[in-house]
Amino acid sequence: MHLAEGVLPPTHALACAAAAAPFVWAGARQIKSVGTHRVAMTTALLFAVTLFPVPVPIAGMSSHMCAAPVLALLLGASALVVPTTLVLIIQALFFAHGGLSTLGANVLTLGVAGPCAAVGIARVLRALRAPVPAAVFAACFGADLVVYGVDGLLLAAALAEPGAFVSMTRSLLLAMAPAQLPLALLEGALSVALVKALTQREGARLPVWLRPSAPRLGPTAVAGLVLALVATPPLPARASSFAGLDEQVFETAARQAGRTPQPLLDLEGGELGRALFGSAMLAAGFVLGRGWRRLERRS
Repeated sequence: MHLAEGVLPPTHALACAAAAAPFVWAGARQIKSVGTHRVAMTTALLFAVTLFPVPVPIAGMSSHMCAAPVLALLLGASALVVPTTLVLIIQALFFAHGGLSTLGANVLTLGVAGPCAAVGIARVLRALRAPVPAAVFAACFGADLVVYGVDGLLLAAALAEPGAFVSMTRSLLLAMAPAQLPLALLEGALSVALVKALTQREGARLPVWLRPSAPRLGPTAVAGLVLALVATPPLPARASSFAGLDEQVFETAARQAGRTPQPLLDLEGGELGRALFGSAMLAAGFVLGRGWRRLERRS
């Protein structure tokens, strides 16, 4: 979800920024209706989750979960654009994750494509009378993959030689699959747990269509959904020669295409990096705790 500084050619970077700008503007207009404390909590949670690497031992690499899908289910897809933009700016400036030139592309993937996919999948499944856990799991699992899939499409469109777009897209997706498929499953499961906890504690704050009182999916449809998931062919982990995910995959593809990623300011290494990371996580936890207390006082 973090296309690095210098990965995209200027024309593609400008096109992505222009495409993302209307979404950011529309999201900024909705801050008051969402609530500034909710926006702050969303920003803090997004920052913590998307910065924290999760190792995937079977793949020999690590990646990040998104958090944006489940937050979009709770707050609406448009409410995620501004928090995502703020998070990506901070991460680009201080943590060498992403970049300012690629900010538009990263906002489109994490702040627009992922949330819209999550809400769309969940809405369709709820309309088909799916139970809330099944809808939340499928939506967050699918949206996690959409975020990285759109990243791969944008990068391939920018870097592929004429006639090589399909093969480069396939290579990028296969390179991400060994790590991102397990993490997408984990994100789906954790999202179900979060929604369940909120239902038990603050059920009145959930959108009406996410409440368990709505009709559920019949046993035949459930069996069909499970069969479809089981029958989906796995992507072979050995099909790609890339060594890693996120920065490793995207930056390797960029270097092979003749572009050199350059972080704006890399403070991750050494004691300074650990202190900065710990301070950032502490600040995120403080914002989340204070925002939750404000929500409880308003109940």
